[in-house]
Amino acid sequence: MSRVLLFVMTLLGLALPSAHAAPPGGKREEIKEKIRAMRIARVVEELDLDERGATRLAPVLDRAYDQIAAVTTDSGEARRELKMLVLVQPPDDARMNRLIDRLLANKAKIESIEMNMFGEVRKVLTASQVARLVVVLPEINHQIQQQIRNAVRPNRQGAPGNEDPF
Repeated sequence: MSRVLLFVMTLLGLALPSAHAAPPGGKREEIKEKIRAMRIARVVEELDLDERGATRLAPVLDRAYDQIAAVTTDSGEARRELKMLVLVQPPDDARMNRLIDRLLANKAKIESIEMNMFGEVRKVLTASQVARLVVVLPEINHQIQQQIRNAVRPNRQGAPGNEDPF
């Protein structure tokens, strides 16, 4: 098992030098690569995959999460715009409805991408492994999102105005 994890980390580590050679915006790409590596390593560990399984699964997950990232970026932009529109008086109902439609369409796109991803995963894993992936992948994604939030969120303890009043 440790041999497989070492293999996956080496495989994914080969992608990191390209992130270091990137222009100043390369830091974001480097972070994306680290998240990819963390997700794949966790999936490999949870599913107890061998080298062959890990090598076949990684591109499927990477492709799906690249597509999902593009859609979520668009959704974030739409949400920011909608948040600003909510404050505008008089409200621009037509524009708000277009943004709501865009958000709902993006949600459907993400669901479609995930469905396609699991269709591809079923071609490279056993039924038992796919079943475990269906159970653990949302947990892994949630944990990764929490780690990102914790890294981005400023330390609120000791910040001015955040003292405990009691």
